[in-house]
Amino acid sequence: MNKRKWLLFLGIGILAAALWWLNKQHLQLAPKDVKNWVLQFGMLAPFVFLFLSLFRPFVLVPITVFSLAAGLAFGSVLGTIYALIGATAGATGSFMIASTFRAKKKETESNSRKLKAVTSRIQEHGFLYILLLRIAPIHFDFVSYAAAASRANYRAFVAATFLGLIPGTIALNVLGSSFVSGNYAALAVVCLIYLIFISVPLILKRKMPDLF
Repeated sequence: MNKRKWLLFLGIGILAAALWWLNKQHLQLAPKDVKNWVLQFGMLAPFVFLFLSLFRPFVLVPITVFSLAAGLAFGSVLGTIYALIGATAGATGSFMIASTFRAKKKETESNSRKLKAVTSRIQEHGFLYILLLRIAPIHFDFVSYAAAASRANYRAFVAATFLGLIPGTIALNVLGSSFVSGNYAALAVVCLIYLIFISVPLILKRKMPDLF
């Protein structure tokens, strides 16, 4: 790797660290904070939300904050659409950057047993395993970095991420919008459906132990 590329990666690392520190020390973003801020931009609010979603993984803000904020700001339908697009874009960005760093290494050495286990399963099962990880309540950004470390197929990663996000994103957006509309019956139904979806990986773990 030449000096220019090293400086570029160093700059990205410093910027990410600075953004993380700023969020942890001064922002501590809550869904309501994100909603109030993006709505200040009026008609541009959806684009601002998507732009922020793209950089969310690099400041370590939980994805649930943005999913709930989308429901609060845009309602259950549009909020779900914007949250899905934003989350998929953010995951793709972190996947591509992690893949770039991974490509510069001749060997993969990880001290994390969990990461090694996940990457080996992704290498074996690809799309299906990433899809199940997206549905299951597992740290969102960890899955993106693990997929990059395993050299997962880009298209399979994006497709599995988008499809796997749908159940949880709908549930969180309905949760957010229900605080505004007061439609708690719809919230109960959606949450029940979501619980069924997240139970799928647990059932498969028993039926197909080789997958896990």
